[in-house]
Amino acid sequence: MVKNTKGGRNAKKMGRKFTGSGTTNNKLRTANPNEECEIYACVNKLLGNGMAHVIDTNGTTLMLHIRNKFRGRGKRDNAINIGSVVLVGTRDFETKKEGKLDNCDLLEVYNTSEVKRLEEQTNTDFTPFKKIQNKLHHNEEDYDDNGFEFNTGKSSNDITIENQILEELEKNNQESNENLLLIDDESQEFNIDDI
Repeated sequence: MVKNTKGGRNAKKMGRKFTGSGTTNNKLRTANPNEECEIYACVNKLLGNGMAHVIDTNGTTLMLHIRNKFRGRGKRDNAINIGSVVLVGTRDFETKKEGKLDNCDLLEVYNTSEVKRLEEQTNTDFTPFKKIQNKLHHNEEDYDDNGFEFNTGKSSNDITIENQILEELEKNNQESNENLLLIDDESQEFNIDDI
């Protein structure tokens, strides 16, 4: 077992039996061309309870069921967020119900470097996924690192009024500086209007 240098409740989280002990697999899992059930998708909405909405390359929304392999201790390397690219397997054995989304199961979660490798190796078009990811990054600009939103609550009219007031104050400061007279003897400032 790994030496307990961290201590506390998370001490054995990275024990040798959980790290994989050097059996890292560099092979990238791609969709099987013989199976039309395996498709690439992008997570659009996280619902909780092991489910999410995903959009495939055709723009169809599917209900994703996250298997237990990707939950709990297996979640470390398979974090699923909005905008994550995943490989899903559709359930072709189920009958389609009107008014309900089709079900699919999670097969693989890709990180950003694996997505780039997928684009190079396969002829799949990932541009519909870029729209979701850009929307996500666009919304993050309004938040700081901790997720807090900073909003001044001011409309454009309020800002223009504030700018006008600042310009008037600067103008008044310049006029008051013109009325100052410097005397070389004592190097003091006297306001002509005060005399």
